[in-house]
Amino acid sequence: MRFGGVTVAARQLVVFNVNGEEFGVDVSKVNIIEHRMDIFKVPNTPEYVEGLINLRGKVYPVFSLRKRLGMPAKDLDDDTKIIMVNTGSAIAGLIADGINEIKKVEDQDIEAAPATLDAILDGMKRKFISSIIKVENRVIMLLNLETFFTVEEPAKPKL
Repeated sequence: MRFGGVTVAARQLVVFNVNGEEFGVDVSKVNIIEHRMDIFKVPNTPEYVEGLINLRGKVYPVFSLRKRLGMPAKDLDDDTKIIMVNTGSAIAGLIADGINEIKKVEDQDIEAAPATLDAILDGMKRKFISSIIKVENRVIMLLNLETFFTVEEPAKPKL
C-alpha cells in the first residue's frame, strides 16, 4: 500500500482471545479454524499438550494456549476454537477461548516485545511472544510459533 509516497506494508492476523487477552498469528500460518471437537489424551505428555484430534482422517496434536502461557485452565465451551497452524515442520492445533476477528495491521503498528516483559513474565512465557501490535487502543500479542511448540527439557541435576 502506498501512503503519501511511502510504501506501507501490511499483514493480516487471526486475532483470538485467551483468558481475556488478545493474541494473534499471521493468517498465512493458519490452515483452518475448527469448532471444539473430541480430543484424545496421550499419556506422559506435558500438561499443555491436550492430546490428539482426528480431523478429516488425519491425526494432529493439540496444545492448550492457556496452559502453555501459564493461565488458569477453563472448560471448553461453544466459543472454544481450535486454530490449526503450520509450525514450519508440521500442523498442530491451538485451543483458544474464541476468535475475535481477522485484522489487517500495518507494519508500523508492530513493534518488538519490550525487554521489560522479562521483569513481568518469566523467560519461558516471554519467548512465546514475538511482537506487540498497538492498534485502536488495543494491544495484541503476536505469538512466536517457532518457539511455542518447542519442548523444554527438564534441568539435569548437577553432580
